[in-house]
Amino acid sequence: MKVEIKNFIKNSKGASTVEFALTIGIFLAVVLSIFELARMSILSAYMDLTISQAVKVTKNTKASNYDYEDEFKKNLDLIVNKIKNDNKTFKFLDMSKQNIIRFEVKYAESISDLVNGNYRDVIDHTDPKNPKKKKNPGKDAALAKYSFQYEYKPMFFWIPNSISTPIFNREVIILQEYERDKIKIR
Repeated sequence: MKVEIKNFIKNSKGASTVEFALTIGIFLAVVLSIFELARMSILSAYMDLTISQAVKVTKNTKASNYDYEDEFKKNLDLIVNKIKNDNKTFKFLDMSKQNIIRFEVKYAESISDLVNGNYRDVIDHTDPKNPKKKKNPGKDAALAKYSFQYEYKPMFFWIPNSISTPIFNREVIILQEYERDKIKIR
């Protein structure tokens, strides 16, 4: 019995196959997670670029009906389509059909309102069953907070929301150029 155990321990046939089988899964997991993290960082950079350009164009434009949220959406769509047409990498990285993009614009009367979170109500609540956006929501509001959230869906591996959510949330506070004379300093 001792001889058979010694022969079994000394026999190294198939050792490389076993080692390969045990390590290939770990190796692929590491490589694919590196690709996923690289994809997240590139998408984050693209997102910063598109948001900053869209906000820059929006703040310098006098929006019809003072609705800067619609103007922001229009400018964002134009810039994203331009990037998609100019850059083939973005088409591969972005899976917009699977991902959800949310944004909103909140208006403040003064810097203290902005700091305290006292934003102008842009929803008309006169009909509780059917709330609608007020007409001219951004009129006479010099300060605007643009919030943008990209709900990231991983390509290779599951990534916890606690990691991906902060990476893909942006808030930009802007002084609206056409409403600049309406700012109240308190």
